[in-house]
Amino acid sequence: MFDLINSMPVWLLFPVFINILILIYYVPGLFIGSRISLPEIKENQRILDVTVILPTYNDENGVKDSLESIKNQYGCHRYKVIVINDASTDRTPIIINEWIKNNDKNGHYLHINLPTNSGLKGRAINRIIDRIDENCDAVVILDGDTVLDRYAIDSCLRRLFNEPNLAAVCGMVIPINNGLKGLANRLQKGELLGAFHGIKIAQCNMGSNSNLAGALTVHKMEAIKDVGWFDDWLVEDICWTWKAKVKGWELGYVKESIAYTDCPNNMLKLWKQRRRWSRGRLEALKVALIENWRNSHSIILPFIYSTTQIFIVPCLFLSAFFNPELTAITYGTLLFLHYLFAHVNIKGLRNSEGNTSNIKIFESALWTSLFVDFFLWIPNAVGFFDEVMGKEKRWLTR
Repeated sequence: MFDLINSMPVWLLFPVFINILILIYYVPGLFIGSRISLPEIKENQRILDVTVILPTYNDENGVKDSLESIKNQYGCHRYKVIVINDASTDRTPIIINEWIKNNDKNGHYLHINLPTNSGLKGRAINRIIDRIDENCDAVVILDGDTVLDRYAIDSCLRRLFNEPNLAAVCGMVIPINNGLKGLANRLQKGELLGAFHGIKIAQCNMGSNSNLAGALTVHKMEAIKDVGWFDDWLVEDICWTWKAKVKGWELGYVKESIAYTDCPNNMLKLWKQRRRWSRGRLEALKVALIENWRNSHSIILPFIYSTTQIFIVPCLFLSAFFNPELTAITYGTLLFLHYLFAHVNIKGLRNSEGNTSNIKIFESALWTSLFVDFFLWIPNAVGFFDEVMGKEKRWLTR
């Protein structure tokens, strides 16, 4: 019994060790030759037919800015924009109608009002797929509160059509109000402006991004025809990503493509969002295994990584009572790894975005390696068990 008690910290820290090993596996991707450097613009660059889908629900404070950012996109491609009002209860449809009336001189914008709320973003998108032209080359899917950098879509298209096996790419999604105070804002700023995207850079350099970001994703129409559209998934971006991966497609990440999104502004909304995301990862695993379990190795690693994150905080906390020295060394290793990923990402942000030059690398690593999981491990665990227990799917934040 005494030996068992002495060995308990090792067993308690097992999920943390697994998480650390996966991060170590990705570290070489920070230093090897980059697969995500943006291809140069060619003189004979192909002009693409692009459909932008903007599902929106009660986004009266942000949808106008989203539409303006779409209108001001750089590039020579032909755009069609489909705005889906998912039965909003505020002034969102009025704002959309007024904006289109004043700005759409060539009939490139289509506003569709759904009579009843779909309950799911993917379900809302599925209701308008018959409005997409047959000659469409790429489909851009945004959130109704996303504001794009001027080069966001063009950068994604250049990366997407540079490699034949890329099914879709996503941009760098960062908080639109990254200077705001408050715990919820600090958590998301520390996470999204640091190691979160650094890991995506490493993954892409080593082969393929582990998941797309639904706030800005650009899909090849060829890949959509192969993988299919969205099903009744709670988190459509992760489910589609992993379904595409087991079918043999790769997913990309474009660090030059910046999308600003309105993140949850209080802890209750953030808890609900992360509960849904956590459930979505388990749902995505089931979708991928049903699609092609023989190729499941392509998604097992990111699933294990996201699952072990749920247990990091309670494992470290309990282990500290038995062996504080081992716990401190383990956490120090985790902090150092997050520092490496945050350093690469923030260095790139400082070179491209002047308004993010005040990001502190160590602070970002500290938030990502401890505080994010500390404050969010309960909703992450609850979301995981929501799917295990087969509870009714709820959007939660609507």
